[in-house]
Amino acid sequence: MILPTSAASARRRLRARGGFTLIELLLVLAVLVAIAALALPAFHGPLENQRLRKSGDRMRVELAKARILAMRTGRTQAFYYTPGSNRYWVEPLEQSTDLLEMSLQERASPRVGQSAESVEIVDEFSLPEEAAELPENVSFVTGVTISDQRDAAVLAENEVLSRDDPLRVQPLAGQIAPPILFYPDGTTASARLVLGNTRNNFVLVELRGLTGVARVTDLLSADELPP
Repeated sequence: MILPTSAASARRRLRARGGFTLIELLLVLAVLVAIAALALPAFHGPLENQRLRKSGDRMRVELAKARILAMRTGRTQAFYYTPGSNRYWVEPLEQSTDLLEMSLQERASPRVGQSAESVEIVDEFSLPEEAAELPENVSFVTGVTISDQRDAAVLAENEVLSRDDPLRVQPLAGQIAPPILFYPDGTTASARLVLGNTRNNFVLVELRGLTGVARVTDLLSADELPP
């Protein structure tokens, strides 16, 4: 069968067009990139908020472990953090009663720990290299520690006893907030920590001194934070 000239030429053109041109592929790729850029914030927001929720739960656990560590070792533990950053650590305080109250196990433990969870029984001259950190894009916004005369006396005594200690760890860069103290009898200082992320969402971690129990709120806006 002999096809008309127009039909034959159209068929040849279809055969010659066996794939996409480079320009067409680039256009499709550009459209996909644009769609991904528009959709990314929709996925990024929930991920950031989930990290913030997990950070609040993590702080609740870390504070509980610091309290248990104080009771187990017989030494007052101090929880330090730096507002505006994501760094925190737990450090035992020097007191004149340490030799009487601290356990034999604690006498071989490190002078400072990355976190309540990371304290291990090692040589007493071994020190951790850095503090623990919250997840990415989550930081300590602010915090309030309600100190009483007991807290003030313990901190003052620790300052005197550790002033000339060659093993004393120098403070990390940045402004360090007043520590939250945990005592061997299970009581703590009352405190409030505010954690935030880059989307201006926050969680509030509240520690009750009498019971040593921490409570974490759900996500809060700036207007919902207590004064």
